[in-house]
Amino acid sequence: KIDPLCKVVILGKSDTPKVLFTATQKLNDKMIRPIIGADFIVRKLETDFGVVTLQLWITASIEKFMSLSKAFYRGADAFIVMYNVDEPESFEGLNEFIADSDITLQEGYENTLKILYANKCTDDKARKISAEAGMKFADSIGYDYFEGFAKDEYLNLTVSQYIC
Repeated sequence: KIDPLCKVVILGKSDTPKVLFTATQKLNDKMIRPIIGADFIVRKLETDFGVVTLQLWITASIEKFMSLSKAFYRGADAFIVMYNVDEPESFEGLNEFIADSDITLQEGYENTLKILYANKCTDDKARKISAEAGMKFADSIGYDYFEGFAKDEYLNLTVSQYIC
């Protein structure tokens, strides 16, 4: 028996910790290697419907790889667009990723789940983008909204189960 496959593409500026979101073990900054083009990680997830294979695609956010990255969007069951709440530039740069994913969604993937993920929500003093601003933006573009910390394994499991 083959487990159902769920392809998830994680997008965001290069300084958002997309790799940490996919981690199945605790990682530190020294264990993370740079992504050139795209990479994916496979994770098995137990759900109410049985085991699902998650294929988590992480794309490089460097401009010269952006056109290549779009090829990996096809067939996605979900998009997670990530920004850091303590870095306004990562929030302001979301439109580029959303526009790229929306072009793919116009090509027959209307049922694709779209999530806006606000990262680094553990330090209110460093926070520069409010939860309200994130939720309002997500609502305006038709995305579901989550916030947390990319290293939070429980939250990432919750988001993964939500996708499945």
